[in-house]
Amino acid sequence: RGLVGPCPAAPRGMPRLPSPEAAELPMLELPGFTRSNGEFQSLLQQVEKDFRDQLTRISDKLDELSEMKIDLKEATTKLTGMEAKISRMQVAGVA
Repeated sequence: RGLVGPCPAAPRGMPRLPSPEAAELPMLELPGFTRSNGEFQSLLQQVEKDFRDQLTRISDKLDELSEMKIDLKEATTKLTGMEAKISRMQVAGVA
């Protein structure tokens, strides 16, 4: 029974979740890495650190974009106010 491919019960494009039997399977053996030498654990820790660093950068960018959105809303509000003022001046015959 494979662990890759769409699951009939899941929406199209969703990955199949590992079956309960998968927990009983032996650990994946990769050439050059054994459970005893700790290299696999070290590699896994580096991947996790890199992943967390990427998440932090993404979070920082989202914060930056959120601030830009607030600035844009404020500028839009000011512009709308200025347009209304110009419109009133035109109606009054000042402009």
